[in-house]
Amino acid sequence: MILSSQMALHGRNADVSTLRLSEVQRRSPSVPATVLAGTVRASDLFLLLAAGIIAEAVLEAKGASVGFEETIAFTLFGLVVFQLLANPRAYGVRSLQDRRAQLRALALPGAGAALAMGAMMLMLHALRPGRVAIWLAVWALSFGTMLLASRFVLGSLLIHWRRAGRLVRRVAVVGVNDASKSFIRASVDPARMVEIVGVYGAPVPQAGIHGGALVRGGIDDLLEHSRKDHVDGIVFAPSPGANDGLQALCERLKSTAADIFVIPSGAYPDSPCGELCEIAERPVLLYRARPLNDWQQARKRVFDVAASVALLVALSPLLLLIALAIRLDSPGPILFRQPRTGFRNNTIIVYKFRTMHSRMTDLLANVQTKRNDPRVTRVGKWLRKTSLDELPQLWNVLSGSMSLVGPRPHAPNTKAGDTPFHQAVAEYALRHRVKPGITGWAQVNGWRGETRTLEDIRQRVRHDLYYIENWTLALDLKILLMTPFKGLVGSKVF
Repeated sequence: MILSSQMALHGRNADVSTLRLSEVQRRSPSVPATVLAGTVRASDLFLLLAAGIIAEAVLEAKGASVGFEETIAFTLFGLVVFQLLANPRAYGVRSLQDRRAQLRALALPGAGAALAMGAMMLMLHALRPGRVAIWLAVWALSFGTMLLASRFVLGSLLIHWRRAGRLVRRVAVVGVNDASKSFIRASVDPARMVEIVGVYGAPVPQAGIHGGALVRGGIDDLLEHSRKDHVDGIVFAPSPGANDGLQALCERLKSTAADIFVIPSGAYPDSPCGELCEIAERPVLLYRARPLNDWQQARKRVFDVAASVALLVALSPLLLLIALAIRLDSPGPILFRQPRTGFRNNTIIVYKFRTMHSRMTDLLANVQTKRNDPRVTRVGKWLRKTSLDELPQLWNVLSGSMSLVGPRPHAPNTKAGDTPFHQAVAEYALRHRVKPGITGWAQVNGWRGETRTLEDIRQRVRHDLYYIENWTLALDLKILLMTPFKGLVGSKVF
C-alpha cells in the first residue's frame, strides 16, 4: 500500500520503522537533488527535440524532407512517450553517477520513443517507408549519442562535486539513542550524499562519539552551530515514548533555516506537515519545512540574477550621475560598506551610496538617522528620501548575499528607541531564515526608515514574516512594481 505524502497525522498511531523503502514516497530532501533532477529531465527533452531537427536537416541535405511542422509534431509525441517511460529513480543523484544504471534506465524510454514516433509517421502516411527509416535512424543515432555523452559528462561532474563536498546535504542529529545511531550509520556511504555535522541532545549529552559522529553538545550549541555552519536539515530521533518533546524542540529551533525531520517510532507526533520522505535511504517524517523549498530557492535566484542584471544595465546612466554628484558634493568615497545581519544570522557587507560626511559615518548604526541630521550631506538627504542610495546593493544580489525582495538587513546595533531589535521582538530572528532584500513587503507598506518606537519594529517584523510565509514569484514582482510608488510615498525616511 502506497503511503500518501499528505496523510493526516493527528491522533493516528502507526509504526513505520518496518516499512520497506519502496512503500515510502521518495521525496529526496537534498538541496541540489530535486533541482538537478528537473534540470536533467529538461536537458533530455531538449536533446530529443534537437535530434529531430538534426534528422530533418540530414534529409534536406539528401534532397528529401519531412517538413518542419511534421518534425515538431513527431518529436513532441516522442517527448511525451519518453517522459512516460522514464524511471524517476534514474534522475536521482546516486543513479546519475552509475553509468551502467543509466544505460539500463535510458534503454526503455529511448526505444519506446523511437517506436512510437515511427508508428505515428507510418500511420499518418506522411512519408514513404524509406524516408521514415532514414529519419528514424538519424534521429536515434544523434539522440543516443548526445544523451549518452551528456550523462557521461554529468556523471563525471557529480562524482567530482561529491568528492569535493558540493552536493552533500549537511544534517544535524538530535537524540542519543539506538534510532539515531542506526540513522548515522546508514549515512556513512558517501554515495548517499549526507554528512552528519554533529549529534546533539537535551539534556546535554556526554561528549564523545555516537554511531561514528561527534557529539557536539545540547540544543543551544546546535543553535549556535547552525548560525555559523551550513545546516540543511535537523533529524530528531526521539526515544520510545518521548515524541511529546518534538514541539518544544521545534519552538527552540524555529529561527534556523533548516528542515526538521523526525525518525518515526511508535505514535506519530501531531504535525502540520506530515510528509514522508527519506534521508540516506531511511524513512523520515518532515515535521517542519524551511520557508523556501529547493525549487523555490532556484527560481528566486534565477529571477534575482536576471532582474538585477537588467536593472544594472538600465540604470547605469543614473548610477554614474549619482556617483558624480556624491564626488562633487563632499570629499570621501562614493560607496559606503556596512556590516549587516543576513541569511542564517551571518554578517554580510552591504553596499550603499555614501549619504553622510565621511568623517561622521556610523558603521554599526549606533545612532539612527533623524530629521535634519547634520551627518547627512545635501546629496545624501535626497538619496535617502528616494532610496536611491540602496541601488549598489544590486551587486549584493548578483554575489548571492542578498535578494531583490526580502526582509531588509539591519546593522548589528540598530535599535527601536533604546532597545535592540532582537530584544524588542521575540520573532525577530525568524527574518533571517531567508536572504535579506533591497526592498520588501514591510517597505512597500510604509514601514521603513527610522524606528522610533517598539511598534515600528513589531510592524516591520510582522510584515516580513508574512512575506516569508507567503512567498511566490508573483509576490516578488508585485513588491518590485510597488516599490517606486508606495515604497517611497509617505515614508519615514529623513
